[in-house]
Amino acid sequence: QWVGIEGAPTLSLVSTDLKLDKINSGIGLVLKSETAGIFKTTGGYVNYAKYLQINENQKLSLGLAVGVANIGINYNQIVSTQEDPLVPSYARMKSRFDANFGLSYQVKKFQVNFSALQLMGNKKNLFQTSELDYLFTKHFIFNASYDFEVGSSFKLKPIVQFKSVQGLTINPEVILMLNYKEVFWVAGHYNHQRSTALTFGVLVDETFTIGYSAEFSNNSYVTVSGGTHELVFGIKLDKLRNKKGENTPNLGGSKIASNDERMEFMKLENKQMEAKIKKQQKQLDDLKNQSKGLRYDEVKIMIEKANQSNVNPVSVEKEEVKEELMSKAKSIQFNGGNSILTNDSKLALDDIA
Repeated sequence: QWVGIEGAPTLSLVSTDLKLDKINSGIGLVLKSETAGIFKTTGGYVNYAKYLQINENQKLSLGLAVGVANIGINYNQIVSTQEDPLVPSYARMKSRFDANFGLSYQVKKFQVNFSALQLMGNKKNLFQTSELDYLFTKHFIFNASYDFEVGSSFKLKPIVQFKSVQGLTINPEVILMLNYKEVFWVAGHYNHQRSTALTFGVLVDETFTIGYSAEFSNNSYVTVSGGTHELVFGIKLDKLRNKKGENTPNLGGSKIASNDERMEFMKLENKQMEAKIKKQQKQLDDLKNQSKGLRYDEVKIMIEKANQSNVNPVSVEKEEVKEELMSKAKSIQFNGGNSILTNDSKLALDDIA
């Protein structure tokens, strides 16, 4: 952060997560190290998330992270012209228990998210006196977004976000993200009080994710800082494993590894099945219309014509008439127990039988 400023914050973070499809859950692990001037924080968190499918259009997700963080001050880096009795001459480190919480609700293409960080609000004394404490203030983040389909390949997602730190004013932010087939995305961020940022990412070979973000101040810091830069690398281990031929599920002849891809495959199958059902329903409706127009007098004439022929009563023509009528009879659908054939038509079929 704040490239060009001595002692500016730096953050390193490693995370991994795993879906537990059988119980609609997920687990994860986060390790991080952050340095800001003379302060350094290291810690680890264990994450758990639960996914609830309320109905076809609504989903609710809940997440909880618990862990331990160590906060320390390296007093050797303090430059002073005289000794301060409150400042020890050695580095001090204190540990604290911490917890984070998150909630996400989605209805169709609209989604709202809320997260609360550093919920414990711990105080740690890092100095020589109890009158000075290091306070871990609570952070709150809320955002709302909507996915707009742009053609068959693009999604446009506007996001409105609000950040709040306990004791400070709410910080609003507007984000606009464009996504191409979930393999490339770019986003612009604007925060009137603080900064403007540009983010982009790409999914390579369905396995590797590369992302970059650059943020620049909207205030006087822009003249002394080269901005804040973030670089992200990600690996989908299940995809990597499947490329080696291990544990590759096969649905309909396609190699599908993730739960999201399974859902997309099932949606495609459902659409194809719906199309087949509509086609069959149209054929049934046509048969119903033909059967409704079948009258006794017409059938009687056909039967008499067959009987008056010089061939055997069980003639080819009669058999063809019988076969045609019986074929139609087999196609009859019943609604509430009532046949769509008229009574006269039933009698005619009985005569043939």
